[in-house]
Amino acid sequence: PSIMQQMGVNASTAGFMASSALFGMMFGAMVLGTLSDRIGRRWALSIGVMLFSVFTAAAGFTKDPISFSVVRFIAGLGIGGVL
Repeated sequence: PSIMQQMGVNASTAGFMASSALFGMMFGAMVLGTLSDRIGRRWALSIGVMLFSVFTAAAGFTKDPISFSVVRFIAGLGIGGVL
């Protein structure tokens, strides 16, 4: 609720913001899973951890719902690849 107040969004927009990470996880599992067969699991895991770490930290600096959703999607790509 506090992020909803700070960004001035309603419940449906907040739901979209939260679910963007889940969509990123779905695509990240497919993309990095396939990529790990080509470049190796160690590199794919490293890429996933880097994506998740950097873009989760970047989410704290966003000011509007769209950029927050995009950054959360990219962080979801990383965590999806790690899973």
